[in-house]
Amino acid sequence: MDKSFNKSSYPKLALVYPSGKLPDLRGLFIRGSDQGRGYDAGRQVLTEQGDAIRNITGQVKTSSGRFDNEKINGAFRITQTGLMGTGFDGWYEHGIATFDASKMVPTADENRPKNMSFIYIIKGE
Repeated sequence: MDKSFNKSSYPKLALVYPSGKLPDLRGLFIRGSDQGRGYDAGRQVLTEQGDAIRNITGQVKTSSGRFDNEKINGAFRITQTGLMGTGFDGWYEHGIATFDASKMVPTADENRPKNMSFIYIIKGE
């Protein structure tokens, strides 16, 4: 969808958007430009940013048996299996499976929706 406008008809708008095109914000949240505050440093105005969550990690351990590769999927990974130590009744099998959300979804140091960096313009009287 073309968001062009006539710069002669809208000279004040052309001062803010000299290209004569308005940003396409369909399906995006507006995120106020960082402007040195430190929340979204180094980001250019009118750039899009994908959605993300903070990473979630963890692990599951078992000392009663191995993990079955066919039952572990998605954000889980088998990181260790084998025989371990001696219990009262001899050697026993163990396994460790880790969970890492970044294996399945975009992660960042913040939770955020898809957005575009924007400078809010407040017009005074």
